[in-house]
Amino acid sequence: MVNVPCNGCKLCCRKELILILPGESSPLWQTEEITINPLRGDKATVLKHKQNGDCVHLGDNGCTIHGHAPHMCREYDCRRAYLLFQSMPRNQRKRRLRMGLADKERLEAGRSRLDSLSPLEKIV
Repeated sequence: MVNVPCNGCKLCCRKELILILPGESSPLWQTEEITINPLRGDKATVLKHKQNGDCVHLGDNGCTIHGHAPHMCREYDCRRAYLLFQSMPRNQRKRRLRMGLADKERLEAGRSRLDSLSPLEKIV
């Protein structure tokens, strides 16, 4: 599990598709199947979301399945996501923001925590 100094942030639990990897499962998870490529009919299993876009497992005090969360949740690091985003060409960054594939608020959260990474961890 990645050790990110979240300090109660929870932005990564909002409006984020959490993909369930093949072979990964838990009776605790509330999931749904979505179409990710309509032209080919490709589908993926993801954690469900509330009407407001929050993960169904996000409670008042954070993740209600924290110790049993999917791989994607356990390994997500907003700091590394920010560094990866910044390594992209400017036009690609703009397109990802426009398409909703990146979130300014989540990226800013990662940027604000960069000083908690070692120099080696900052290598993309």
